[in-house]
Amino acid sequence: MERVMVDNWLLEEAVINLRDEPEKPGKSLSDLLMAILLWDEVCFPENQNNYWRSIRGNLADYLTPITDEEWNNSLPYMKRFSTYHYRCDSEREHYLFATERNVGLQEFDLECIGQRAQRYLRLSGENDCSYFPYYKRQDYLEKTLTPTKWKLSDAMVRISNQKMLDSKVKEYVEETFKSLLDMPSIEFSMPVLTRFILENTPDGMSPVDYAFHMRMEGPVIQYRKYLQELSGSVEKQDWKEFRKLGNYSIDAIKSVIEMDKGQVRSIKASLLPTPSIMLDSSFMTISTDSKNNLTIKADLPHKKYHLTFLRDLTRFGINEMPL
Repeated sequence: MERVMVDNWLLEEAVINLRDEPEKPGKSLSDLLMAILLWDEVCFPENQNNYWRSIRGNLADYLTPITDEEWNNSLPYMKRFSTYHYRCDSEREHYLFATERNVGLQEFDLECIGQRAQRYLRLSGENDCSYFPYYKRQDYLEKTLTPTKWKLSDAMVRISNQKMLDSKVKEYVEETFKSLLDMPSIEFSMPVLTRFILENTPDGMSPVDYAFHMRMEGPVIQYRKYLQELSGSVEKQDWKEFRKLGNYSIDAIKSVIEMDKGQVRSIKASLLPTPSIMLDSSFMTISTDSKNNLTIKADLPHKKYHLTFLRDLTRFGINEMPL
């Protein structure tokens, strides 16, 4: 079972987001939703900042706690801030306090962001977990670890695959719209995967509830198995295997894009004969019976990996993502 640990700063912002505006996920809630789908189990460090425990209903039981015995001795800045007669109950409050009053911000960055990022990284490793940190700690780890160590971590390999999907979909949608309208560059307000979860969440259910429901569906399980092999090839430094596996994702996305291009071209169907579609186990060809034929050939991913979910996300991104 592949596990990931998210930290309490990320969870605190996710809980606030769920309480106030669950239909508008910010960065932390979006990261949590992706973690739920991209790993088999999501864990959190159980310490005095247990904001996940404050969430209502059965959601509190969805994440697995990891004992964090070091926490009580890891916040020397709490004593320093107490001289200002201000008690901070969370990492988020400490950061806001330091920023607004310009009190000990440099020390805060060193201790709360830097030192704790390193400690959580160690804690996750000791418990056989990947570490998916709050974005400020992620920035710190990207800058301070060896140039490739963090980017090649399990968490970043899985997230990078989702960023690649977002980039390919955005590039295609932008290209398609610019061919029809004179408009500036397109920006998505959130990752395709996050929007996919939101749009499919039934009324009366939280997006976190639905993400835990969706993660048990066959295509999502198969996608996680693929991501596990992709990450495993990096861990073993088997770059030939990594390139082959990475190409399966690219081919899955391209297969949907090429099909959509064919549908766009069909708007001009009056100028072309009705196309015939032929499928075999390795590629798909769309052709016509006339001399002026239209041929679209796209390699599909090896059937072993069953990247149905990735293709579903691509179709959703092309057809449903708001601009």
